[in-house]
Amino acid sequence: MKTVFRWLVLAPVGLAILAFWFLNRHDVPVVLDPLELFLPGGRVEAPLFIVMFACGVLGLLAGSAVTWVNQGRHRRAARDARAEVVRLRAQTPPANSLAPRPAGTSKAA
Repeated sequence: MKTVFRWLVLAPVGLAILAFWFLNRHDVPVVLDPLELFLPGGRVEAPLFIVMFACGVLGLLAGSAVTWVNQGRHRRAARDARAEVVRLRAQTPPANSLAPRPAGTSKAA
C-alpha cells in the first residue's frame, strides 16, 4: 500500500518538476560576486533549470553536512559502546567453563 501511495504522490510531483525544468530553459544571469570585490564582472548566463538543479544539489550537500556534524556525538557513543563490549567480552570467561559438571564425570574426561 505504501508503494502505491508513494507512486501516486511522487510520480506527479516528479513530472511537474521535470516540466518546470524543461519549460524554463531561458538564460538567467547568475551573479557570483554582487559587490565585485573579488571577481570583477563575475556574472554568468546559465539556463534557469541548471541554476535550480545546482541550488538543489548544494542544498542537499549542505543539509547532509550539517546532519553529519550534528550526529557526531551519537557515532562517538556507538564507538565507545562497541569498545566497551569488546573489553567486557575479553574479561568474561567462556560460558562452558562456568557450567556445572554432570555428576559422575571427572575433570580429566
